[in-house]
Amino acid sequence: MIKAEPLALELLEYKVNDLLVGRQVRGGSAAVWALHDWLTASLINLDDNERSRLHKVSERLSRIGRAIGDKQVIKNLDELELGSEPPLAAKPARLEAALLSPAEFEEQQTLKRLARRVWWDDLERVLQRLAAGYRAERDRQTARLLYATLRNLARCARSDTFAQDVNLAHFQVVEPVPELTDPLVSITSADSVFELLRELATIALTFKQADSPYAALSLPEEQALSYLRRVALAVARDPFAGRRSLLSYKGPTSQQLRTALEALSRDQMREEARREERQRLEQRLSEALNFERTQQQLFERDVRLYTQAAETLFEQLGQHLPKRVGGSASDPQLPSAVLFAENPALRIESVPTSSQAVTIYLRGPVRLKLGGVELGIMRSGNVWSLYVADQQLPLQPRMSFKLGRRRLSLFHEGQYVHLRLQDEVRSLAALVAEALVLQTVLQPDRQAVLLNLLQTATGVAISEPQQMVRQAIARLQHMSDKTPDRRKALAGFLQGAARAARLNLDDELIDGLVERLYIAMTISEDGLGSLLMPLNERQGGVYPLSDEPLSLAFDGMPLTIRRYRSRGQGVPESIVVMLPGRPLGSFTDYLLAPFGTGTLLCARSSDALAAFYLPQHKIETVAS
Repeated sequence: MIKAEPLALELLEYKVNDLLVGRQVRGGSAAVWALHDWLTASLINLDDNERSRLHKVSERLSRIGRAIGDKQVIKNLDELELGSEPPLAAKPARLEAALLSPAEFEEQQTLKRLARRVWWDDLERVLQRLAAGYRAERDRQTARLLYATLRNLARCARSDTFAQDVNLAHFQVVEPVPELTDPLVSITSADSVFELLRELATIALTFKQADSPYAALSLPEEQALSYLRRVALAVARDPFAGRRSLLSYKGPTSQQLRTALEALSRDQMREEARREERQRLEQRLSEALNFERTQQQLFERDVRLYTQAAETLFEQLGQHLPKRVGGSASDPQLPSAVLFAENPALRIESVPTSSQAVTIYLRGPVRLKLGGVELGIMRSGNVWSLYVADQQLPLQPRMSFKLGRRRLSLFHEGQYVHLRLQDEVRSLAALVAEALVLQTVLQPDRQAVLLNLLQTATGVAISEPQQMVRQAIARLQHMSDKTPDRRKALAGFLQGAARAARLNLDDELIDGLVERLYIAMTISEDGLGSLLMPLNERQGGVYPLSDEPLSLAFDGMPLTIRRYRSRGQGVPESIVVMLPGRPLGSFTDYLLAPFGTGTLLCARSSDALAAFYLPQHKIETVAS
């Protein structure tokens, strides 16, 4: 019996070759992507050689997709990624328009705008969490440095030399870092720090737009974040705008006193008076030297602290900004298919039972069930309204409200809406199980390889490790739901992906990852004890979650964990982990961070907090 998959693979190779040389193919690029996605879903039916060929043609097709607008077509009903930004313009955009009908092209542009709206909502949640951590710093160095960076950057952009000064040769710090208690600068709340972070992120994301004051700078867009980082480091090296401190010595400087001593010998005065004056000047010189020495030491300390704050700020921010501006995250994407879409390659006629998110083209009134929740969207005149939980709510560009332990978010753009249902608080067992998968992936000697393995096995193309792991777990769970042996299926998926991507991984490593994935997919709410049992030498436990700070000590190092609430609508509270004088990290569900010679793992539920020190397998970066 002839198998369909090898024939489809050969057909896909021919179609991709045609696209590469500019020939039109029947059905356009959407048909090519649909064929690719069908083969990806049938990966288990391909042998090793065919999987390797599919991996190669997928890489070529991915490059073609970016060249014609980074079009993402259906991966499966739950994993479609829509709306990423095209890095190239003009000719590629015209080519894509030629492959789509006018209605399909307009739909794609609307979906891109909708994806950006959803992405901004996610980014703002990240910035709220980071702001809570920076607000918790004892002297708020990061917030103060950020304020001074933005002020000096705005001044620099108005200068005549700005457009050509890509190396900051003419950059000068004019406005110093503000004092902690400066009444004219508001950095006392997490919300005010969030506004500073949002301004910095907006500058990076709009760096080369025509209306940006920074568009004239002779730098490509992908260096935007690097340029802003260099500005922040320049401010960190001169935090007081040419001075050694915000404080001024009330009296003459040491140089002025030395000059006065030299002039004293030439003055016409009695010897006794000269001696008394010399003693007075030498005493004041000693005081001035002590003050200046102390100020120099404090200045060097401040420069070191501000430099560290700048490096940490841009490392954390870069994890969540897209690669097109110098970050490491993906462009805006929507993880769902489109209900009633114009484009047949995107269209679904019903919402899959397991879906927690869906994008809808509003051709008319819609009733659906999302994650078990009955929803309706209907129009009265020109006003669309959402009907949920016995409420009628007029559609807004962005809406969010609680439904029990879950939160429903809605994003509206033109005739399209994106609905997303999220668990506000998952069980501690599920969060710790997911965190242990992430810890396995984040080991310094294998992080890149394991992320590549998961991407090849699942088709999930996200750069941020935590989101990559979370979606990979969901995708692999969906792929293995109907198999008789989930463990065996997971091992087969990963081993096949390793061969297809030509990754040299030993069986022990894959088996360990399979076990972590299996537990994350199957653990019950009361399974935390059995999950932790194999973790030898761990320290810590589960503690009540309250408004009072929790003080702990692991590996001889003290830390404090406390809650921070934001006034923003629909923004979950953040949990901040503090070392003496500085935050280690902040999180809304769980945190992994290097700590001592091991790794700190924290997770929170609605009423409990888990904090564990794992002395083995230290990671290098904070993940939350």
